[in-house]
Amino acid sequence: MRKGQVELITTGTELLLGAVVNTNASWLGQKLTNLGLRVTLQTTVPDGDAISDALTDSMSRHPDIIIISGGLGPTSDDVTRECVAQVCGLKLEYREDAELDLRQRFHDMGKVMTDNNLRQTYAPESSQLLKNEKGTAPGIWIPANDGRPHIFLVPGPPRELYWVYEQEIVPILQRVLSLPEMAVSTFTFFGASESSLAERVDGVLSSSGLEYGYCARIGEVDVRVVGPRQQVDEVLAEVKSLLPDFVCAQNHETLAEYTVNILESNKLVLTTAESCTGGMIATRITDVPGSSAVFKYGFVTYSNEAKVDMLGVDRQLIDSFGVVSEPVVITMAQCALNKSGANIAVAVTGEAGPLASPDSQPVGTVWVAWAMSNGKTYAKCLHYPKLSRGDIRYRVSQEALIGICKLANGMNF
Repeated sequence: MRKGQVELITTGTELLLGAVVNTNASWLGQKLTNLGLRVTLQTTVPDGDAISDALTDSMSRHPDIIIISGGLGPTSDDVTRECVAQVCGLKLEYREDAELDLRQRFHDMGKVMTDNNLRQTYAPESSQLLKNEKGTAPGIWIPANDGRPHIFLVPGPPRELYWVYEQEIVPILQRVLSLPEMAVSTFTFFGASESSLAERVDGVLSSSGLEYGYCARIGEVDVRVVGPRQQVDEVLAEVKSLLPDFVCAQNHETLAEYTVNILESNKLVLTTAESCTGGMIATRITDVPGSSAVFKYGFVTYSNEAKVDMLGVDRQLIDSFGVVSEPVVITMAQCALNKSGANIAVAVTGEAGPLASPDSQPVGTVWVAWAMSNGKTYAKCLHYPKLSRGDIRYRVSQEALIGICKLANGMNF
């Protein structure tokens, strides 16, 4: 095998109409990369014989493997096996064992098999049928021959595709190909921008000779590295050492998951006091299984009255400094800490918009405070003047969780 190049062809008009998200291509890309193979091209075509042109184009590029998903069912638009046979110059042949398996499956389901299901009992000559325990259409493997790559036909429904790939295709690939031992590792840095992060670590990554890339989302950046395991680990360790001021999780652990895990490992309990985020911070924490070990109380104090009645914030403090202010948010955090008996409290108050309250701060102005049972207190003013209400609330929750992680890790705040 040369480079382990794989091309994916997915069929289905519903994918092109946007009615269904093409999760199969994403899933296969990850799984194949973990095997040391690389997807070099993904093509999506509508139902019908457009598969012929796509396969012809793919074979002209001489990949090592082509995987085609969809079009193996019993209806008239399921023509993948016919198109593939024609392009490869192979005859379709009836497989008695496929019909026996099919009839047995319908019998086990207590259903009557209609005659159109019999089209699933045909496969190109010299091909091997692949079991499908999750559906009626078997997969098909056409082995490489005379310059033709390995071609795998798999069902389109994800649960069927996943089963056929894991149980049938992976053992074949491991048996017939010499697969390199590869690692795909990802570090996620929270609170970083893509440009500033890349400026600090691009030199290390580019000089490593490994494949790498960045992926930015709201308030976080992934650094992905692909290559031999030991070298990947060494490079990512060096990258992490260059970014000591950022909270960092590994292999797609979310910020909320990381927060819960770091609190639990340090035997710390969190409480929240939220105004403009309306419980979003608490929701992100409690979405994580096992969060009950680190989260007991959450206060949603959206109005001034709630801050006074539920937390015990002095009304005169709000009148003197305004509800969106450092003194108020610090008091909110301290009161939440005292009422809950937690080790760490985070509080937020601000203007998420779209309209500012009378006599308040401009939209996008938010104060966040963290208080600890050891007496340490920190506060930070955030400014998001041009973001939507939803984006402001999410970014504030992101900053709140990052601060919790820094305190729990003993990092510089």
